[in-house]
Amino acid sequence: MTDTPSLLAIFDALPYPVFAKNARHEWVYGNAEFVKIIGRDDFIGMTDADLFPPHQVEIFWREDDLVLAGQESLNEEEIGEDVYALTRKVPIELAGGEPGLVGIIIASVSDSDLASDIHSRFESRLRETAHLVDQLKADMRHKTETLKQKLLHRELELSRALEIAHTDAATGLRNRLGFEEDLQEAIRKYEDKGRVFALVFLDVDHFKRINDRFGHETGDKVLKLIGRRVRKLPNVISVARIGGDEFAVITERPSVEVDDRQADLEEAQHYVFRSLIDGSKHVELSGSAGVCVFPEQAETADQLKRRADLALLHAKSAGRNCLKIFDETLGQAADRRRLVEEELPKAIREETIEVVFQPIVCSATRHVRGVEALARWHHEELGVVPPQEFVGIANDMGLTSRLDAAVFRKAARQARELLNAGLIEYVSFNVCPNDIIDPDYACEMLERIDAAGIKPHQVFLEVIESSIVRDIQAASDNLRELGASGVKMALDDYGTGFSNLRALLDLPLHRLKIDRSMVVSLESNDRMLDFLVSIMQLAQGMGVDVVAEGIETARQAMFVEAAGCQFMQGFHFGRGVPVRELDALLQSGTLQSQVA
Repeated sequence: MTDTPSLLAIFDALPYPVFAKNARHEWVYGNAEFVKIIGRDDFIGMTDADLFPPHQVEIFWREDDLVLAGQESLNEEEIGEDVYALTRKVPIELAGGEPGLVGIIIASVSDSDLASDIHSRFESRLRETAHLVDQLKADMRHKTETLKQKLLHRELELSRALEIAHTDAATGLRNRLGFEEDLQEAIRKYEDKGRVFALVFLDVDHFKRINDRFGHETGDKVLKLIGRRVRKLPNVISVARIGGDEFAVITERPSVEVDDRQADLEEAQHYVFRSLIDGSKHVELSGSAGVCVFPEQAETADQLKRRADLALLHAKSAGRNCLKIFDETLGQAADRRRLVEEELPKAIREETIEVVFQPIVCSATRHVRGVEALARWHHEELGVVPPQEFVGIANDMGLTSRLDAAVFRKAARQARELLNAGLIEYVSFNVCPNDIIDPDYACEMLERIDAAGIKPHQVFLEVIESSIVRDIQAASDNLRELGASGVKMALDDYGTGFSNLRALLDLPLHRLKIDRSMVVSLESNDRMLDFLVSIMQLAQGMGVDVVAEGIETARQAMFVEAAGCQFMQGFHFGRGVPVRELDALLQSGTLQSQVA
């Protein structure tokens, strides 16, 4: 309580008890009348719990807490056996800014008096004490007004800061924070008024090309122009730039009929992505869009965003410059992918990924010379998961290296007896693109071969050309170390990339594998055979042999052999089979006769 002599003198002169407490319910002041009513003068620092029974203390402190929180109180309180007091309490600020309260016991009365008599008898006294309460509040008024002005100023500053924090500086649109706020507001309006809305994710196709060709200044103009065009569309609630060239649009009243909805949105898409004329520059624009309707196709904000994004990804994969509205087919595909992503690490860790072996045959003799180890996965819930599906997801998740290692361990163990018996000369394995340029890869692979109990010369490693040209020197170091130990290297999917031929000539390669897409074209494209012959001449100059993959017909095999290709692989000669079946076929000579 502020130590103000004039106020203390006033309190001491009052004919009724006055006391003050701090926020811990401790008495910090009591006038002479309060000493009389409480019956002792050593109460400073004490609480009600030191003088009254627990049930009375609970009542006192409940009222005190309301006053300490800023309310005023007029309440009847039991202060002794059959004795009640009518007490007025008001909040004050004690020395040091601590909250406190002042209590004035206006009157005490025995239980025999009626409550109505108490109120009427002391109504006049309440009026008499009003000026005292005014005195207690007087010092607070100025402080309160000053505080209000400061709070108003801070609120204005905060409002400006929030506006800046929710705005994209480059376009003046809402940014990601602003978008999230607008999305929550749209959901609240649906809950209050049933306003259905759609979330649209837009993405500028090949935006990097625009920046590279016309410059970043033109790129910024494109983003601003798209933002302005979207805001002009009818029924648009919010437009936000949420990434480099990504926009989020919230729009009301999407058409009920699916066909109409698709047509309306596509019309808007074409309007937004019209060409930009910037001086002498003519910038062709296109964009992809993914749409999800709330609550028809999503029930939460997170689900709405995931499904709109999924629709956008589908639109991009469909060739860009198109619009996709979310449907259950996409949802099922997403659920399947999510399950594959959840189960694949476990399958790799526990080695439940199976291995099959596909024959590689000599073109001249049609005898099986080696096999390629291929991964297969049968999931108890998903059934057969195609390799192109789980291998692609493994690559997206950064699991390709672990998958290749697991396949190698299992395949090497299973094929060891066939290798030692001379039924096959080698097993060919795929190599993760990132591994071949890892400085430790050669050492780790040689340790893996030794642990499997097979010889380095019984191993072919297949790498794709794009992984090698990423870091020619690192790849070359690994290939030379592996080659020096006897491991052979094959360049896989040759003919599908853009190789640095001069660099490839310096690599210690043993084999080129012609991609199946070229083999398929042999029967329909006359020039493809000439191209294949030129590859054979290149391989001869490099001192390497050639395997043609994906051969499915006798005619394709004839073309490949005529071009001079030494080895062939494909369904025409055999699909991938488990090691036991491969062993039985090789032992019986059945497989050799089938491919002959």
